[in-house]
Amino acid sequence: MATLENVNLRSPAGLRAWRTARGLSQVELGRLLEVRYQTVYRWEVGAVPIPRTVELALRYLEEHP
Repeated sequence: MATLENVNLRSPAGLRAWRTARGLSQVELGRLLEVRYQTVYRWEVGAVPIPRTVELALRYLEEHP
């Protein structure tokens, strides 16, 4: 499983690696973050930047499963 120390959560590949390592679909991650799955898709393909708040939310989820 990818740990936070070696994953850039604000890069498309890093976000995808974090999500897939936890067995989450784009839909499931979208629900956790209260965004549409299309937004998660756009982040993962690099169409739009990943906000800092997403990184903070993922770090929180990591510490409070």
